[in-house]
Amino acid sequence: MENKKEGRSTHSAMLVLGSVALFYAGTIFAWPLLNEPFRIVTDMNVTNSSLLLVNFALLIVFFSLGALCSSFIAKKITARLRLILSGLLVIAGFYTSSLFVTMLADFGNYFLLFAAYSLLGGLGAGVAYNTIVSTVIKWYHDVQWLTLGILVLCFGLGVGVIGNLATIMGQSVDIDWRNTYIIMAFVVGGVLLITALLLRPRSAYRGFSEVKFSKLNFIPAVLVAGAIGFFGTSIIGFVVMFAIILVLAVVVYFIMLSRGKKQEEEIE
Repeated sequence: MENKKEGRSTHSAMLVLGSVALFYAGTIFAWPLLNEPFRIVTDMNVTNSSLLLVNFALLIVFFSLGALCSSFIAKKITARLRLILSGLLVIAGFYTSSLFVTMLADFGNYFLLFAAYSLLGGLGAGVAYNTIVSTVIKWYHDVQWLTLGILVLCFGLGVGVIGNLATIMGQSVDIDWRNTYIIMAFVVGGVLLITALLLRPRSAYRGFSEVKFSKLNFIPAVLVAGAIGFFGTSIIGFVVMFAIILVLAVVVYFIMLSRGKKQEEEIE
């Protein structure tokens, strides 16, 4: 029998906490907006655009690896420790990237930027995403796909909202881009560390799709956040992309809902 303390209020609190944390963690995919201080403009053209695109591709790779690694170590390391690790990695990623805002033009070493933003930041965000999703959906085992959809949409929403907010801050004379990266390091990382203290797993849960979700739940996030990050570099583009993804999410939800009912009928 489910513990009486684990009532609806706790369910809602875990979902809200996870959604807020992923909203901030999604900022890492706002690279097409956040790469502005690293662009080298010659004759009105960005001459290093291909290298900046490589960083975005590496980000997707390391984010996926982080999510997979989190699922493999889940049985040995608690969700709290994994979130603490992810928070520290995100802080290190954004803060180290802030150092290259002024140094990249002088040294031209993009591998250090890749290591800072894609490796550290991507791994941290991937670990955080997998840990939060695999923990929160256990509180909603009857509607796991709907819960996953909410979490993924919050993750994607953070890409456009915080990404555009960071752009405004970076272009401000009073803040500038280096301080913007430092602020994001401690805000995003701080949110993940706070989440590590508050988020807790549901006790005595046995879900038939637990393993399936723990291994593959990063795929929708990569598609949603990657699409918004790559195409939604303007407010209009972000709104259009988010609307398209929202419609697709609703369609997928109803498809999976019908499949779930068929599975239940077969079990009965």
